Amino acid sequence: MVAYTSKAALDVANPQLVTGVIAGNPPTKGYNWLIELSGEQFFWEPEGVSVPQAKGGRKEVFHVATKDFAQARPGFGTFYRCAYTPEDRSAYSLYLSGGFGGRGVIPGRPYDRLGIGPYWLKKSGDLNAQASSLLRNEVGLESFYNFAITPWLQLSGDAQWLSSAKPSSRNAWVLGTRLNARF
Repeated sequence: MVAYTSKAALDVANPQLVTGVIAGNPPTKGYNWLIELSGEQFFWEPEGVSVPQAKGGRKEVFHVATKDFAQARPGFGTFYRCAYTPEDRSAYSLYLSGGFGGRGVIPGRPYDRLGIGPYWLKKSGDLNAQASSLLRNEVGLESFYNFAITPWLQLSGDAQWLSSAKPSSRNAWVLGTRLNARF
């Protein structure tokens, strides 16, 4: 993916960045852009799964008519994402993430989903000295398990570990849960 905007972007290399942000008048530059590469790869499917085949072929599809499950096939795979934006227009110029995830990988639980993955935000090398002392690279890790009570009622548990981007803050654990009904 490539994105471009002609709207003014924050000028993070400007020596007046911090005072400008505090005063409500941050320094800007004329435009901004972003390049992102992402992908995923399935590498395992449970026994009995097949893709629909044309005209008379076997059609055995795991399908539930809800938003999350409409296209999701059971199995296990990886995903990755890498994004870059110019260092003089963003506090973080590089973003990397990836992980493993799956659906229906536990016997008898065809609609459950799970995943785990880390991310990394690289602090811009152009960040002015005053702002640079207020930020550092950020790293995090997230895992979740989505328990399908029924195909349309799902209970999720989520755990995240975040290394603070602010040197004055401690690392944090964030635990969450969600009950979701889909119609």
